[in-house]
Amino acid sequence: MEPTSPFRAFLPTRFQSSARLRVLATTNSLIVSLFTRAYMGALLIHYTKRWAEPEVALVFLAIFLLSLIRFDELVTFFLCNAAVIVVEISAFPRLANHTNLALFVAIFVWMNVAISLIRRRALGEAALVNGLRGMVVIIYFYVGFHKINSGFLNVATSCTSWYHDKVERVVFNGADIIPDFVRNYSPTVLIAMDLLIFAFLIFPRTWVIGLLLAVPIHMYVSFSGFTDFSSLMHAAMLLFLPAHFWASLFENPGLKRLFMRSMGGYFIGVLIYVIYSGLAQFSWQLAPNAQSTHLGILFNILILEVSVTILIILLLAQKPKVERATVGWAGWRASHSFFPLAIFIWGAFPYIFGSQTSLTMFSNLVTEEQRQNHLLINTNYTKLIDFEQDLVEVRYIDSQTRPPSRYDIQGYLIPRSEFRFIANMSTLDTDRRISMDIRDNGKEIRIDDLARSEYAERPLSSYFLTFRQIDVFGSAKCRW
Repeated sequence: MEPTSPFRAFLPTRFQSSARLRVLATTNSLIVSLFTRAYMGALLIHYTKRWAEPEVALVFLAIFLLSLIRFDELVTFFLCNAAVIVVEISAFPRLANHTNLALFVAIFVWMNVAISLIRRRALGEAALVNGLRGMVVIIYFYVGFHKINSGFLNVATSCTSWYHDKVERVVFNGADIIPDFVRNYSPTVLIAMDLLIFAFLIFPRTWVIGLLLAVPIHMYVSFSGFTDFSSLMHAAMLLFLPAHFWASLFENPGLKRLFMRSMGGYFIGVLIYVIYSGLAQFSWQLAPNAQSTHLGILFNILILEVSVTILIILLLAQKPKVERATVGWAGWRASHSFFPLAIFIWGAFPYIFGSQTSLTMFSNLVTEEQRQNHLLINTNYTKLIDFEQDLVEVRYIDSQTRPPSRYDIQGYLIPRSEFRFIANMSTLDTDRRISMDIRDNGKEIRIDDLARSEYAERPLSSYFLTFRQIDVFGSAKCRW
């Protein structure tokens, strides 16, 4: 199926000669063309949600616009993922979970490019699509599995309660509109839906059911502005539309035009999202809560429009007889498991090292030695290296020497390796001498100059692991 630009008739597909590599050439796969554009749109939403780094946002905007003009080429997709690596690699792994996920995807994409260059072969679309599909399946598994703990199921501490409160506060100006029965049952229902999505996305015959369960969850999560993770997942959902959906577009030009217009409207909506967020941030100086609400509603309108169009096409299209090789995980090879396996291992880090890194949204999983709240796995027995057996309590920081830092550590217990990382970063942030009182494994220590102390050297583990600050009292806070 030849991809068609939603905006104009693109130039005829130009393949490189057999003497040259086609790794950065064109694609004749509609699913790859649309997924890559939707994925770049998701990254653009992420980097323009707050315009925290305008120069970075403008780079992604330029790449996205170029991708719509040259709709049949994959070069822009590779450039976009290269930009993700350049922007995020220095802060890894201390990024939002969805940003770590985007970095993993970017590394996976360029790993495939490197393999194609080394082997002097065209980039295999099956490897790209199957690897990304495998990633999504693993992500939904962890989205549900990480939640199966007493902290999440307990309504008093559950992330669902926190999010319901956020929706009431941000969207409905504090009005109490969510019924008690929704609050009481939503943790259990959400876990069940997450795990069902995982199961349904494994088998091609149930892909559509999995998507029907996933879309409402992401729409609700996006309602108050959490559009970054949801947009990445929505882009990936295009990879799970069944084979007969794409075949019907090939056989019926009217349905193809309908879908391409729908996707064109989505891409235009992404640009409207970008313009609105920029105006709200810089010109209108709109309050963050109002901005999040408006952007969440706009994003949900875009997703709903595309989802309804897809449902209409699925209802109108007759299911054709498709060769078995083209159904589901077409072209699957054992080598395609490498990236999903890497995602699985990374998602298991909380159980292997006690790290808070998970690549998924919303969990209050506790893994420290003193307490753990998981119902299925006691991490005291599964951790290979117990980084949390040596804890530092920051009892007091001299207010006159407290550094201008985003790390709020006073009054918390912190694994020693994490405290060493924070100490190293804090001394880099300021030229002032930092003094504090700590308790290290029960031993009272006065630090007069943090930069000259034994804690100022950054540990090797901090390049791969990150640990949460432990509340001395109270339940684990909801995090994502």
